[in-house]
Parts: sequence; C-alpha cells; structure tokens
Amino acid sequence: MSIIVYGPQGCGKTRHAEELRAHFGLTRVVDDYVLGPLPDDALVLTNIPNRPGALHFWSVMLDIERRKNAELSEAITILRRANDDLLDTGRGGLRVIEIGPQTREWLCRSLFANFESAEPCGA
Repeated sequence: MSIIVYGPQGCGKTRHAEELRAHFGLTRVVDDYVLGPLPDDALVLTNIPNRPGALHFWSVMLDIERRKNAELSEAITILRRANDDLLDTGRGGLRVIEIGPQTREWLCRSLFANFESAEPCGA
C-alpha cells in the first residue's frame, strides 16, 4: 500500500517528508511523482491534484498536529495529577512553565518514558 500526498510546489511536502512517512508507517518516500504505477509501501509526494485517493498536504499536517496536541493534552493531565498529589501530601506543587513547539515532543517523550504501557509521542 502506498499513500499519495499532493500540494502546490513549495508548500513543504519535501521538508516534512520524513514526518509524513513515519505518520503513515511507510518505508520510503518518492518525491516529485508524476504518473505511472505506484511503488509499494511508499509515501508518494506530488503537486498534481485530483488523483483519486490522494490526500492534500495541509489536511495531513493538520491531522499530525491534532495528534501532537492530543498527546500534549494527555501529558498536561498527567502533570496536573502529579501536582494535585504533591499538594495533597503537603509537599508543595509543580512549577508551571510555558514551553515552545521545539520542547513539546521532548517533554512528551520524557513524561511517557516512565510509563511502560504508554507509547512515546509521535509513535
């Protein structure tokens, strides 16, 4: 199975190719696809619209961001519970800080590293 992602030239398909490939669990990327048979198990990137079954780049990136935000929301819930536990036991609370997008994945992976049953963010 292969997945075709299309979008206008310069929109970021190639820049985000590895993230897209991992998102779909495919083994390779074919960039600048025009016509012909689809390779097996590949993310196929093209700027040609209206191919049946093709996904628009921005729709896929929006799905990826929603997943990341859901994982971050879960991490925040874990932090809130930990904070409540600390406050309930009289040991103070957690210090709350704002994080940027570059820190988000690191924080999420760090939090889930301590839970054997939880998958790391972005898995």
